[in-house]
Amino acid sequence: MRLSDLLKTLDPVRFYGIEAGQSNHVSDIGNTDNPDPDPEIGSIHYRAQDVQPGGLFVAIEGLTADGHDFIDEALTRGASAIVTQKPVKSESIIIEVENTRKALAAISARFFINPSEKLFLIGITGTNGKTTTAFLIEHILDKTGMHVGVIGTLNYRYAGKTFPNPMTTPESLDLQKILAEMVDNGVTHVVMEVSSHALDLYRVHECKFDLAIFTNLTQDHLDYHKNMDSYWSCKKRLFTEILDVTSGNDRVLAIINHNDERGRELSHNL
Repeated sequence: MRLSDLLKTLDPVRFYGIEAGQSNHVSDIGNTDNPDPDPEIGSIHYRAQDVQPGGLFVAIEGLTADGHDFIDEALTRGASAIVTQKPVKSESIIIEVENTRKALAAISARFFINPSEKLFLIGITGTNGKTTTAFLIEHILDKTGMHVGVIGTLNYRYAGKTFPNPMTTPESLDLQKILAEMVDNGVTHVVMEVSSHALDLYRVHECKFDLAIFTNLTQDHLDYHKNMDSYWSCKKRLFTEILDVTSGNDRVLAIINHNDERGRELSHNL
């Protein structure tokens, strides 16, 4: 996919080096002496050590490391372009955006042809009960003859195959790739555990959910969120920002536990 096509999902702040999309000339991938202003992008990366020649590197800030510190490594490994949220001096194609995590999610969804739009996507969030609820929904859908995939704390699985999952909700690039694999394997319904970290870090940005479920909210993850108000603010974004109740899709639904105080608050505000 051409870089200019991937960038249609973004609002770049500005370009550095060579402006993407300003030429129809096609040069050899990885030719840094005469880089193509609109290269064909063969892969997306957010870890510099994984970059392949002709790939696009998106520099994101992590909890322990900052991808912006590894831009030179990504270029050395053959990255055709870099997406950043900080100014970068380079003769390569540099696209600066306001939020690279949002950009990674949007670019990844477009690169994998928006797989969530081809699925009935169910998101479950809450402090407790996500995994149990996911198992129950998976079992019900399976018994009705649906082809079900699950992404959760224990693993992700579909079509009789199970894979290790290093985190409850994968990084946006990995998530879009998994959803695309599920589509290719005939999955029709996906049940996903959505963590507060994933919501705060835009991992499910650009995922088109059909159903969102809230279980409960109790004290947890305060090492990350610092206080309960911040924790709750992240959790409810699945309903207030991600679940598009104005999309015209009459399938879009929310299931909220009214026995929980925060659940009652959420339902009254939707």
